[in-house]
Amino acid sequence: MHLLTQHLYRSVELIADIVLNSVFPAKEIEKEKEVIKDEIRMYIDTPSEQIYDDYEAQIFKGSTFG
Repeated sequence: MHLLTQHLYRSVELIADIVLNSVFPAKEIEKEKEVIKDEIRMYIDTPSEQIYDDYEAQIFKGSTFG
């Protein structure tokens, strides 16, 4: 992240507010869960992705890369 020295205090203040005072409304969390489920389904519906993952699993079997 790049910022000007003159904006340092405000930048730290904003980041601290985001980290310490975040609000996650239940409705928004439920919406995001659905988006993630859709992305997983889309991935599963793409055989070429699954083949690639299976290939990597075999190549790196027993290794920390796998």
